[in-house]
Parts: sequence; C-alpha cells; structure tokens
Amino acid sequence: MTMHLHVKLFASLGHLTPADAHRFPVPSGQNVEELLDTLGIPIQQVQLVFVNGIKKDMTATLKDGDRVGIFPPIGGG
Repeated sequence: MTMHLHVKLFASLGHLTPADAHRFPVPSGQNVEELLDTLGIPIQQVQLVFVNGIKKDMTATLKDGDRVGIFPPIGGG
C-alpha cells in the first residue's frame, strides 16, 4: 500500500527535493528515518524534522497526506 506526503527540504538540502515533492509516494507506515533513506539523505545531514508543523523524531510514523519539513544543521557565528 502506498501513501503520499508533501515533502519540503530547506537550506542546503533544497537541491535534493524530489520532482513529485507535493505528492511524494512512500510505503504506508514509513517513519521519518525511512523517509530520509528513501530520499537519499544521510541522517547526519538532518537537524530538525517537522510533521504538520510539529517537531518529530526519527521514529515518528508518517501518515497519508502529512506535510514533512526537513532542515539541515544551521551554521553561524
């Protein structure tokens, strides 16, 4: 079974945004870490993940129609 997510990658991850990011197909029951793997993003390149505007950890299970925002570590100083 397949579900569809709205995926938004920010800052230095933006270039990895898939063409079908507004309706990105993944297997039902996939979690955040599995989504990163599907997108080809190493977990070390991710600082924050928001699902429907709420901060989530890598084990959070995703649901059909979720909006997922993925942010890299931000440098500065």
